Amino acid sequence: MPGAEITIPISATIQPATIADYDRIHAEFGGDRVSRMIRVYTGTELYIADPRSAVTSNGSTTYQPGDIVLYPPLIYGTQERYRVVGVARWLGGMSIDHYRYLAALEPA
Repeated sequence: MPGAEITIPISATIQPATIADYDRIHAEFGGDRVSRMIRVYTGTELYIADPRSAVTSNGSTTYQPGDIVLYPPLIYGTQERYRVVGVARWLGGMSIDHYRYLAALEPA
């Protein structure tokens, strides 16, 4: 039974995804079509969608659905929902450790 959806504000920098990001996600997720992605840089740990970790019981399949990033901020108009689908951890040492997440636009 899924839990209730809650909103938690985070500090993050958002940038467009690169072509290499699209290639990686298509390869990892079996060629699923992704129309748009963003990179999310933050010190906040997020859950990542991972259909490869699917668990089947009683004929139903469940998996970690991943967190949703709402972007752009509401003050700029309508927000779109991006599901977190990938991560790279950046360990810089000098108090600048952070995560680089890839998030894919959810179908409307």
